[in-house]
Amino acid sequence: MNTICKKCNKEFQNLYEDICHQCWNKINSDSGEKRKELKTYRCPSCDSLLFKGNVSSLAMTCPRCNEFVKIPTAVQISDS
Repeated sequence: MNTICKKCNKEFQNLYEDICHQCWNKINSDSGEKRKELKTYRCPSCDSLLFKGNVSSLAMTCPRCNEFVKIPTAVQISDS
């Protein structure tokens, strides 16, 4: 069942908070909020880059040295 977006008045199958995904993206990208800085996670053994982003937990095997890494032990470097 199609519903109408309250911002653009177009029909969409899925709405988020009564607006379409296109309008929702415009509102959130134009909000003027400072974008969150992404954190860089490096392997504590070989210092290779594991992941760049904001996560609450991370458990993975380093592709370079095959050591299992879990977040609080992974090294976090904040990008400036």
